[in-house]
Amino acid sequence: MEMESRITELGALADPLVEPAEGCATTRLMVPGLGLWHSATATSSEPAMFEPRLYVVLRGSKTMTFATRHARMTPGMFALSSVGVPFTTGVESAPYLGVGLELSAAKIGEMLSILPSFPAKQAPTIAIGQLEQDLLEPISRLLGMCHRHGEPPILGPLVVEEIHYRMLTGRFGDTVRQLHSGGRRMTQIRKAIALLKTTEDPLPDVATLARAVGMSMTSFHRHFKMVTGHGPLEYGKHLRLLKARDMLMGQGSSIAETAHVVGYLSASQFSREYKREFGISPRHDVQNSSVEAVWYDHEHNTAAVAAYQKAEASSGLKQSVKDRCGTSTI
Repeated sequence: MEMESRITELGALADPLVEPAEGCATTRLMVPGLGLWHSATATSSEPAMFEPRLYVVLRGSKTMTFATRHARMTPGMFALSSVGVPFTTGVESAPYLGVGLELSAAKIGEMLSILPSFPAKQAPTIAIGQLEQDLLEPISRLLGMCHRHGEPPILGPLVVEEIHYRMLTGRFGDTVRQLHSGGRRMTQIRKAIALLKTTEDPLPDVATLARAVGMSMTSFHRHFKMVTGHGPLEYGKHLRLLKARDMLMGQGSSIAETAHVVGYLSASQFSREYKREFGISPRHDVQNSSVEAVWYDHEHNTAAVAAYQKAEASSGLKQSVKDRCGTSTI
């Protein structure tokens, strides 16, 4: 019951930070990578990409369906991923509120260089569990400082580092470590994913991707699907269609321009595959588009983000975090 009341308190702490919006929306907060996902109504399940992130449900419930796993996420539950993984998700009960923090491979790598070595273990790409006290406390502090504009640039980097450390050394540390390590095969798959995300031409075929990462086609396809739950071309198509939807709904791009940018030579083929992916045509999305991502207190937030990033880049700040993490393992 104590944890349940603490989650309720977290939701109350987040409520004043939520920017009112119709439907599902994201409010990005003054700490870079920290955001609130909220919806006043239940929604149907739709395709999305779960990028490396710690995500905690604070109110309501939602479903998350991956290639090999389905979860009903209720208050106090969290999900995290070590690579971008396609999934479908929808709000089951509303009002809904969740908080998420992007995970940094660089931060994990820095900590792994300081901490004693961990035994190599295979771990799932996705981890789902109940939030524990050692993560609840720093998340509460992060949300609290977003009410006070002077704190995020100074204290934000320290608390974000603490959350990474708690996850790295916690129950699901094997999954978190895959952000930076995970063995040679994991490194090769991460490289292939990066190629799929950055290549602007039509999707490279499996042979090209396998050759680029130094694997045989058979081994590459098997390991890629083992990590992401999808074949390489299916994964790449999913990425591009999600990018297309963002362009149409969030940036006001035309259908023809969007199809060209995401690598389709034919607008009609693009429209067919878009409808197959999302269940509605791109024209329908354009007609009903609205920008989902809103900035909390934008006038102050822009300066706060710049100050935060400057503070995070400071060697003095990073050194103090290294010392603290090192001391914690003694």
